[in-house]
Amino acid sequence: MCTAHTSAYLRIDLGIQLFGCESEWASIYLSESLLHDYVLPDLIGDIDRLLESLEGALVERLDMDVATFNPLNVYLVQDMQELDLIKRYPIETEDPLTGPIAGAQGWYDCCGDRPGIYAATEGSPMQVVAHEFIHHALSNQYGEQTGLPKWLNEGLARCYEFEFGPVVSTESVFFSASEAQLAAKKGELFSLRRLESNWSSERPIILLQYSQAYMAAQYLIEVYGHSAVARIIELMSLGSRISDAVDRVTEKSYVEFEADFENWLLVWGKGDTNYENYISRSGGTLFCFSPCGGRSDSYGFSFADFAVEATFVNPTRADQFRYGFTIEGPFESGVSDNVEIRVTNNRTWRVYISKHVNQTGLRAGIRPENIELGGGEISSPFDTSAGGSNRLEVVVIRDEGCLYVNGSLISCFDVSGRTLTEDILISSDFGDVWYSGFRAREALVETE
Repeated sequence: MCTAHTSAYLRIDLGIQLFGCESEWASIYLSESLLHDYVLPDLIGDIDRLLESLEGALVERLDMDVATFNPLNVYLVQDMQELDLIKRYPIETEDPLTGPIAGAQGWYDCCGDRPGIYAATEGSPMQVVAHEFIHHALSNQYGEQTGLPKWLNEGLARCYEFEFGPVVSTESVFFSASEAQLAAKKGELFSLRRLESNWSSERPIILLQYSQAYMAAQYLIEVYGHSAVARIIELMSLGSRISDAVDRVTEKSYVEFEADFENWLLVWGKGDTNYENYISRSGGTLFCFSPCGGRSDSYGFSFADFAVEATFVNPTRADQFRYGFTIEGPFESGVSDNVEIRVTNNRTWRVYISKHVNQTGLRAGIRPENIELGGGEISSPFDTSAGGSNRLEVVVIRDEGCLYVNGSLISCFDVSGRTLTEDILISSDFGDVWYSGFRAREALVETE
């Protein structure tokens, strides 16, 4: 059972030491930094509630008997630096379509020595766990070696993640739809044959491939229903090719199915005011969205005086948000101090130092901690409405940083002794948040 005492945990080494315990729904392994950062009953309880919810959804949609699945392992680490240590660890996998993708916040390994979900808790960990649990369910329900085409595997994981995951996000759907729709209008969609297995390792391309896979699976669900999805995968588990399974279930050839999908995609969202407003404000696409990863500007040289600003667009279907900037510091002796600036839907702001510790620091006995620099209420105009927006700006001159919200000074804070020489990232801790007009620049003149 999971306890608050590290000594009660099973220890394993996956390039970084993890501590394991049994929850109601999974065996959960946590890096040492998480044991000190999180209130364990809350974290493990959140995972159990999510997995229970997903089980009910999959029983309803695809008639899956999740209770008979192989036991699930969940491996959680604090951040991408710790996850990279596992990526470099020689974890064997029999399936070339599973395993870590460059820049991914997590993955599912169905067949290795230590199968399970691997994820970093920074960003939106429950979203990652939800997505990868769908892969786990598909693998167990229809066999590890069924050879599901990747567009269907990834597309269904996104469909059910978006439908049943912890954050119901219109923006996530709109981003995927607009990316795929724009490619269709330009004649730049990938063929479904290519998306069965031939995926890129380049992040801009793979983001489009994920978007197209999601919309193809969504087309299958919207037009033919969840029962058609279950039947197609069942036929494939019995040895059918995807083209034959699609033909039998939809009564259309694979070529006809793909042509109909593209025609459906071109008009998807037409007449939907929310989607049309999104297209209007974004020009068809935005930099990125949480939880797909932080948008950052990296200069490749040191700077101490700078300013960064971005306009954030609030989520339209989430009841809470917290967003802002992360100003990263370099790792020195296994430790990096990041300055985190956040505002919330409760009209509060907070600035703090987040100490990140990598394997070198952990071996030296250093523990992560947060150091408060300032916080309070936002007294200036601040839009908390669904779909509303706020412009945030941070200016750092020598040892002082100042936060501005919608052009008004909120407060200044002391950053003396901090070496801020790495990336500046857009950050969203929960609630799916869009941002536009992001730019980071050196502050060439001192402001009064």
